[in-house]
Amino acid sequence: HNYVECDKSILIKLNEILLWLILIDIISNLYCFTIPFIIIYLVNIQKFINGIKKPYQISVNNNQIPISIIVAVKNGEENMTRLLDALLHQTYKGNMEFLIVDDNSSDNTKKIIQNYSNNDSRFKYISSDIGSQTLKHKKKALDAGINNANYEHLLFTDIDCIIQPSWVASMVACFSDNIDYII
Repeated sequence: HNYVECDKSILIKLNEILLWLILIDIISNLYCFTIPFIIIYLVNIQKFINGIKKPYQISVNNNQIPISIIVAVKNGEENMTRLLDALLHQTYKGNMEFLIVDDNSSDNTKKIIQNYSNNDSRFKYISSDIGSQTLKHKKKALDAGINNANYEHLLFTDIDCIIQPSWVASMVACFSDNIDYII
């Protein structure tokens, strides 16, 4: 047998070169797959930016369409008066009804709602018990409110929200035939 003796440093260098070649091969294969995805990603970002720059016109609705405002409440006596007063002082001139749905509160929520209902016919006390039996908690309460709404257009808020006097008017201004939901 013939053996060739090599210097250890040569073997180490050859091993390093081999590792670099393997690494380069791996990176080049990644580029083959990732570069098209990066290009697609950048093109979509550009489309998004161009879309933001386009002026979007909403036809403002000046009609006084009737609105049902639905609030699902569970133990909301702390915030109840603030919200109901804010609803009471809305500047919107169209017909409004305020459906306050009590989700089995254990505090004075029901009494507060009924007090407002007695003083202003736009306020309506609704129990979540009349909501769909297949639903639970807030979903059941919202279902009860929706099913008891007298008007087609609905607005929703929560008991802990702070709404401005022009809230209903500003939301209604965005209603149009080509818009289904406003968030």
